[in-house]
Amino acid sequence: MTAAGIGDVVRALWETGARHDRPPEPTPEADPWEDDDPYPTGGVVAVVLFAGRPSIAVRLADDGRDVVTVEDVLNFDVPRRDTVAVVDEILSGRVRLEGAGAGRLTVRSRLFGSASVAVHVADDRAYRVQLPSFFWSSWVAALRIEP
Repeated sequence: MTAAGIGDVVRALWETGARHDRPPEPTPEADPWEDDDPYPTGGVVAVVLFAGRPSIAVRLADDGRDVVTVEDVLNFDVPRRDTVAVVDEILSGRVRLEGAGAGRLTVRSRLFGSASVAVHVADDRAYRVQLPSFFWSSWVAALRIEP
């Protein structure tokens, strides 16, 4: 991916954040030598951070397979074509909790990890991440549940 291509995505992410009154923080340099970095040499060329609830970190990779991390735990692997759309859906509040039971997140679904967080960007494209049983936040508690 060229620098101009990455710049276009960063600008689109900024525009999306501004529309939702959540402008991102400045794009920091990806530091491949940082020991605690979960993407140590994965070709991350830019990171865009959205503070607030939910927190969102977008790691733009040089291979076009980006990672959108929500609440520091939920990692959506997203192809570049849908990265901005996924962030827009999250900021719009159109994320759903699926497989959690009829109308509520049951203790059983949390214990056995049968619930997933889903972001639908088109009729034929959705991105899902298994909800870890150890993770809970006010943002997850407010998600609309789809049985």
